[in-house]
Amino acid sequence: MQHDVKPGLISKQSHVLNKPSSGLPWVLRVAREHWGRNFVNVRRGHESCFIAYIQEGTLTVGRGNERLDARSGSVVYLPREPRLRDVGVASAQGVRLIIIVVREGDSSGPVAAALGNAVRVFTPGDGSSIEPLFYCLLQAAGKSYPAASDIAARLLLPTLQIIREEQAQAEASEKPGCRLFNRCREHILHQYLAIHHVADVARQFGTPHARLCRLFRQHEGCAPHRFLLQRKMTHALYELQQRGRSVGEIAYELGFADPYSFSKAFKRVMGHNPSMAKPVHHRVSSRPHVARSPGAPVSPARRRRDGPAPRDPRSPSPVWTAFS
Repeated sequence: MQHDVKPGLISKQSHVLNKPSSGLPWVLRVAREHWGRNFVNVRRGHESCFIAYIQEGTLTVGRGNERLDARSGSVVYLPREPRLRDVGVASAQGVRLIIIVVREGDSSGPVAAALGNAVRVFTPGDGSSIEPLFYCLLQAAGKSYPAASDIAARLLLPTLQIIREEQAQAEASEKPGCRLFNRCREHILHQYLAIHHVADVARQFGTPHARLCRLFRQHEGCAPHRFLLQRKMTHALYELQQRGRSVGEIAYELGFADPYSFSKAFKRVMGHNPSMAKPVHHRVSSRPHVARSPGAPVSPARRRRDGPAPRDPRSPSPVWTAFS
C-alpha cells in the first residue's frame, strides 16, 4: 500500500506499558511507526534507552562526529532516547521501524549490560531471529490484560541476548579466520529444525566437535548447543504467539522427546513457561467439564466452585409453614 510522504509522523501504532513486577526491566513503549522525510518529533528522556529495528528505508544516526546509516534490516541502539540532532530520515519515502523504549536510569540495567553505553548500528546476518522477536514484543505490548507489562519485560531479555550475539557476529565477520564459524552459524540458523545434535554440524563441515565449541565461544560467546537451543526457542515463541500452536506439536517438531522436556528448555532460555507466551484466547482450562444430572450428590468443593445444583422441575415446590 502506497502512502503519500508528508513531513512528520505518517502512521503510528504505539503501546505504552505500566511498570512491571519488581526485578523486571520497565519497557515504557513499543511502537511501529512510519517517519516522514522531515520527521523531528523525537521524544527526549535521559533515563530511557532506544532500540529500533529498521523495516524499510534508511535512518541516519549520529555517533560523535560521524554519521551512521541504518538501512533496511538494521538494528539501532542509543543508550538514551534520541534527541533531534541524533537521528534523521535519509530515504525519500521515509522509514518504517519498530521501536522499543526501556526505562533505565544507570549503566547497571539489563540493556546497558547487554549492549553497552555507546551508540550502535549493525545489520544482522541472513536468517536472524531479531525481527520475529520485535514482532512478538509488539504483539505482547498490545494486549489489554494486566500481565502485558511483565510479559513484554520477559520477552525483552532474550531479545537483548539475541541482539548482543548478532552484533558480536557482525563485528567478528569482519575479522580474518572466522569463515568456518560463519558457515556453521548460518547452517544452524537455516537448518535448526533438522539439527538434533551439534556434533552433526561439526561432522558435516569436517571439523572436530571441540574446535567447533572453541569457535562459538570465541565469536558467539556461548557453546554451539546453547546457540542452537536459543534459535529453536525463538522459533517456538513465534509459533506460540503468532500461530497459537500447541506445546506438544512444537515440542515434537523441534526434536524433543516430550512436551515436558521442551517446557523445561523453553523456561531456561526465555525465563517463563511456554503457556505464558500463548494468546489469551488459546489459554483454556485443561479440566474437562462434566455435566451432572439434577439430584446427583455434589461434593462441598464442587458446590463452592459451580454454585448450587439446579432443582429438578418434577420435584414439588418447597412449602413454607408458619408457626404461630
